[in-house]
Amino acid sequence: MEDRRLCERIEIPLRVIYKSSVDRERFRESISRDVSGGGISFYVNETRKPNDVLKVLFYPKDNGKPITSVCRAIWVKEEEANSFLVGAKFIEIRNDHRFIEFICRQIIHSKANWQTV
Repeated sequence: MEDRRLCERIEIPLRVIYKSSVDRERFRESISRDVSGGGISFYVNETRKPNDVLKVLFYPKDNGKPITSVCRAIWVKEEEANSFLVGAKFIEIRNDHRFIEFICRQIIHSKANWQTV
């Protein structure tokens, strides 16, 4: 299967809070598996469906303020009983300058670590 990803994926566990952008559900806590310029994948304890629209806030490790986004679930994969991995595409990102800085720092950091191995 061809990888159609346009942006480099960075494996990094970040604190994530999310909720449906259309229902009145409460925010739920999660952790990311990876993030890229195009989207984020994170773990959930309830089933989600592709095309679900979610409000997702994630917290870069160097700053207490979240980056706020609206995402569309592209795929959902069951990891184990009552544990799912959601791959979501960014539709909108607020604080986008902070997001770009964050992604650039992570790419530079991962490249530096790769070159020293």
